[in-house]
Amino acid sequence: MELGELAKHIAKLRDADVTNKFADEIASLESCLKNTDEKGYEVINEELNRLAKRIKEESIIESEERNETEC
Repeated sequence: MELGELAKHIAKLRDADVTNKFADEIASLESCLKNTDEKGYEVINEELNRLAKRIKEESIIESEERNETEC
């Protein structure tokens, strides 16, 4: 993944409903992205994918909790 693609991926994560819980991790990845070379992009991409998965899981859990509360 290239720099621009990684930056877009990070931006998408920032838009998630549960972003506040992961703000520090997202900021850390953004910082790493600014201070790395092409070899580091692969590592950052792996971390982004892991974080995206966790955010998605957390979003699903929160959505289910909201649905239970509404019923």
